[in-house]
Amino acid sequence: MRKMLYEIFNSRPPNTSSQEMENKRHQRWGLGDHESLGDFKGEGALEMYTQCEKHDKHRSFVPMELFTISDLPPEYQNPLVYEMIQVQAALTVRVSVEWTSPNRPRSTLNDATIYPVYPGGISGERNAGQYPFSDKRGTNDLRVGSGIVWHVVMHEEEDGATCPCGACVNSPTPSKEWAELIVYTAVHLIFDEAEAQKASCRLHYDKVSSGNGDLTLLEGVGIKTQSRNTDERRPIPCVTPSVELVDCDTCCLICVTHDTALAEKLRGLEFKYYDLVGKVNDEYSGKEHRLVVIVSHPHGCPKYVSVGEWTEQEELDFGETAFAYQYQAPTCPGSSGAFVYTMGHIWTDPHVHSCSNKENCGYSSTAVIF
Repeated sequence: MRKMLYEIFNSRPPNTSSQEMENKRHQRWGLGDHESLGDFKGEGALEMYTQCEKHDKHRSFVPMELFTISDLPPEYQNPLVYEMIQVQAALTVRVSVEWTSPNRPRSTLNDATIYPVYPGGISGERNAGQYPFSDKRGTNDLRVGSGIVWHVVMHEEEDGATCPCGACVNSPTPSKEWAELIVYTAVHLIFDEAEAQKASCRLHYDKVSSGNGDLTLLEGVGIKTQSRNTDERRPIPCVTPSVELVDCDTCCLICVTHDTALAEKLRGLEFKYYDLVGKVNDEYSGKEHRLVVIVSHPHGCPKYVSVGEWTEQEELDFGETAFAYQYQAPTCPGSSGAFVYTMGHIWTDPHVHSCSNKENCGYSSTAVIF
């Protein structure tokens, strides 16, 4: 069996003490603004968002439907890399949430060692120390971000498990043939179980549509903790996010569907993606590569591809050594939660886009890599 990973990089970050890593774990959050979109203006092309502070960077996004191998840097214009990105895009979803939990912390000022500090704080306003959307607690105001389908579990009648979707929970005959889909996104987009149950994920939003013919939604029903040291990669049920999950800004959203054909297709794409990542790692082993690829829904628009490179790999302490990345790749409000691909790695949990500063320097969530 082919080994899935050869080397992360030729050189790893210098050794640091546990206390130094713990300090870094909490200090890194003052670096940028969250990029969940709290003022969604409806579906359309990216060009319509001329008031965006990053409008001059919009030309660096490539619409997914127009993305070609020539949009990659010359070194990476490889059919394997291109196919891998195509599959990454097929698994990417737009995440919508229509509830803000009363359990969201209001401020980080008195407890900066627990909750991350976002200078973009209250619904995007510049108010250091405020947790995102804390002013919207208890409201059903819509916010939008991105995510990726990372794991699919098929359930059949023989399992005895019934679908936990809203319709089935209230039905005398709940479906026994359904699928559970784990979507990774950002905690600051979906904070807890209550928000997850008011979330949905749109698949296949690849281009501006004149109707709803391509509308494919997955219903959110809950959240799970990240998987750790398990061959099954099956996360554990979780009602509220742990300190570690809030700190690393990674959310495992549980979605369900009765469309088993769709779920089987996504499951096939899941395994195809893992296989392609391994093959690309094989192809580019032996030296450091800093390629970053993000597929997201900036401003809630159809999928766009961002290509860049990581500039810093930061080691943090979450009980086991984990890493976060700083990178130069275009992102905008609506990109929060999108998977951040970094060449040369296999992930126990994926890095997702967490925040960005005005110099277009992005920061990922934290994840264990090997």
